Amino acid sequence: MAYTAKQNLLIRALLAIDAKTGAWEKGDGPDGAAYTSAQYNAAKASGHACQNCAFFKAPTGCAIVRGQIEREGICRLNVISSEKLTKKPQPIAGVPRRRIDGETL
Repeated sequence: MAYTAKQNLLIRALLAIDAKTGAWEKGDGPDGAAYTSAQYNAAKASGHACQNCAFFKAPTGCAIVRGQIEREGICRLNVISSEKLTKKPQPIAGVPRRRIDGETL
C-alpha cells in the first residue's frame, strides 16, 4: 500500500500513542475514535471504510481501537491510501463540511 509522507507520519504517531497509552475507545469521548458502524457510514461506497484502513486487522479488529469493528465501519483515526478510494465522498445532505476554523468548505 502506498501512503503519503503525512500518512506515514500519522500511522507511526498513532501506533506510538497506542503503545504508550493503550487503544482508543470506540465512543465519542476525549479518548474515543468516534467509530461509526457500517449501517451509518455514509462514505463507505467511496472506500472510506475500516477494511481499507492501515490499522484494520481482519476479520473484525483494529490495531488502535478497542473491540470488534465492522469491515465497512469507519472512525476518525482512519488512514486510507488513495489507491483504496473509489471516488470523492459526497457531503451528507443538509450538513455543511467545515474546516477546523469553522469556515464552510
